[in-house]
Amino acid sequence: MRPEDSGRTSCSEGSDVGYRLRDGLHCCESAGRAIFLDLRSGRYFALPVPLEDQFIKLAREHPPDHQDPAFHALVEMGVIVACDDILDFAIPVKIPQPGPAVHEPGATSLRCVIEAFAARIWARAMVRAKPLDQLVAFLASRARAERASESQSLKMIEIRRAFQVVDRVISPRDQCLPRSVAMHSVFRRAGVGTSIVFGVRPEPFIAHCWVEHNGQVISGDFVHV
Repeated sequence: MRPEDSGRTSCSEGSDVGYRLRDGLHCCESAGRAIFLDLRSGRYFALPVPLEDQFIKLAREHPPDHQDPAFHALVEMGVIVACDDILDFAIPVKIPQPGPAVHEPGATSLRCVIEAFAARIWARAMVRAKPLDQLVAFLASRARAERASESQSLKMIEIRRAFQVVDRVISPRDQCLPRSVAMHSVFRRAGVGTSIVFGVRPEPFIAHCWVEHNGQVISGDFVHV
């Protein structure tokens, strides 16, 4: 789930009124199900089938049926809210599958390992202390412009290798969020543009997050999702 992904819909019942997901709520379609991530509560959820059917119709730009109780239920539950822009309905219908994870040999440095270790400790504390919506906002506020250079690919290898070394000390098991936050922060400080991506599989339900650079997984295997 990426906040920058969006779909849109519009409706008209006497006047132009649009609907969008409420702030802090993101959604993707996985295996035919609409799965939501609520940044405010830090949890995933799905809708009952009648509400989900109505929601997916809206996401695919079908005009809302104001006579359908399911539409009114979505509004009353605060899943969707009215907006002035009739073309503003922020929902990624599908997450494009990224390229394969990168596995390449390479060396790292003691300095980079120490930085990765410190980032893992810091990120674990941040994840425990901050609600997910505040954590996402904090990371966005610290974003730096990407610095393209011939040595960037070598720096990326060095950082990835450093985190692999740290994984021998701090287990990555069930730590995808703090590990992704740590790696994202180190890459950003190095001038490498990265994104943290959240993904889910509904049956059986599994949630995971990872770090990407230009659509390529750089923090772990996408097959874990």
